Amino acid sequence: MHQAASRRRRILLLAYSLDIGGMERVILDLAHGLDPSRFEVFIGCIGRAGEWAGTFRYPNNLRVFGHEGRPNLRLLREVAGWARACGVDLVHSHNSSGLVFGYPVARWLRLPIVHTMHGHDRGADGHRLLDWVEGWMSRHVDLYVPVSLELEAIHARRVLPVLNGVKVPGRLAPSAGGSAAGFTIGAVGRMVPLKNHALLLEVFARLVRDYPNARLELLGAGPELPRLRESADRLGISLSCRFHGAEGEVGRFLGRCDIFVLPSLSEGTSVALLEAMAKGRICIASDVGGNRGVIQHLHDGLLFASEDGHDLFDKLVWAMERLGTEEGEQMRRNAWRTVAIRFPLEGMIEAYRRIYEELLRAGSDVRSVDPGGAE
Repeated sequence: MHQAASRRRRILLLAYSLDIGGMERVILDLAHGLDPSRFEVFIGCIGRAGEWAGTFRYPNNLRVFGHEGRPNLRLLREVAGWARACGVDLVHSHNSSGLVFGYPVARWLRLPIVHTMHGHDRGADGHRLLDWVEGWMSRHVDLYVPVSLELEAIHARRVLPVLNGVKVPGRLAPSAGGSAAGFTIGAVGRMVPLKNHALLLEVFARLVRDYPNARLELLGAGPELPRLRESADRLGISLSCRFHGAEGEVGRFLGRCDIFVLPSLSEGTSVALLEAMAKGRICIASDVGGNRGVIQHLHDGLLFASEDGHDLFDKLVWAMERLGTEEGEQMRRNAWRTVAIRFPLEGMIEAYRRIYEELLRAGSDVRSVDPGGAE
């Protein structure tokens, strides 16, 4: 490990890409939020650069390896060589791709490693051996950081949850102005099966028959996007449904939405949900994982039974009927307050700062880590 006290400590954030998504938002917010007089941040993308790569403020500290498929020794050497050349002091891996490369590189270079699990993505390719390897690595990192209490189940040696955080405006944003006469439903996220946008399309097809001026807007790219477009055509909602792909800024997009829906089959602490609540949108989320740790049902949002289209339909009607009413406005205020108090970006960054400093000071002995902002 590099011991020079005269320079900033160098942190390597390792993930698959900087595509549009909650994990990627956390990585960029962390990279930009750490005190630059104390830390220098490098980002390694194992796969592709992703749509948000151009927003990283330190492009010379970004490396894209362009790898697809399973780990191999050549790429491990390439990642390790770059980390050594950069003088990295600590590796912070994110989700499976970051872990399966970050763990061996950290051990090879004798560096501490923190691993953040943003959601259940292990074993996605159906390869049992790789699934087992990822599980073993997760249990043997120096610190395992789930982003919600629901992701704590893995039996790592050292576990410390740090809840995601987002930027919160100083006051409640204005409503989008929708009513039963016309309103917009929005969703943000990667277009992958886990996010379950197909259910939202099916439910919206029922809703628009009763409320023909309703609109559905979806922001995000991914492998499911072509199939979802085809589904919208098949359901006859193409004129009322718009897919923005990767184009568009999340904050501006949410500002146009009256109701935000997160229909995922599994979630950690969803950054998209936090951003929508911080904007004061009426939020409806599936009753899974970290969602139930964010939303208090009927107080600052609504939860629906996962995969239950009838329940989601009922919740959408409930939310629509309260747009512009005092009850709806109170829910918007409560949502904004929840994020401001429990999920501020500053708290997340401070928690990771303390983790980094304690781990760098203690080497691989992190039993004394007390990040304060972590929960």
